[in-house]
Amino acid sequence: MAPWSLRARQPAPAPGEFLALFLDRDDVPPPLHRICAPGDRRPPALSPPLTGVVAAGAAVWAAPGDADLHRVDDLRWLFARPGQARRAVDRIRRELGAPGTAGARVLLAGLVVARLVCTPGQDGPPVGTALAELARRAAERAAAAPFGGPLPPPKED
Repeated sequence: MAPWSLRARQPAPAPGEFLALFLDRDDVPPPLHRICAPGDRRPPALSPPLTGVVAAGAAVWAAPGDADLHRVDDLRWLFARPGQARRAVDRIRRELGAPGTAGARVLLAGLVVARLVCTPGQDGPPVGTALAELARRAAERAAAAPFGGPLPPPKED
């Protein structure tokens, strides 16, 4: 393929559009409160870096150690192309863990990849139900974004 392409590329989102993908206070159960905003932090770096990342961020929510849900890490990546997003999901699952990692889930919605990690409190119940609800809300936010939404089936090469 030529170094240029005739395919129309999706314009990069405005910063506010990307930040709107992250969970907000209405999405997380009390007493969680945000201790790190998505614009302040990036997800962990992978080596080699993920290809086609247009934007990335990480938000952290925390509660006292005796709460049922002690911490939620909300990591997001926005990709230029659907194939890059699909390949990133595989790498993120392999290198950062999920879905085999207890309390972690990786989601794909259009060009958006999200990784949610829930940490229970010291005597809290398993986080499966809370994680499922947070993942549902995260998927809804990504699907509603102009650059999100369900992916078409992969094309055969």
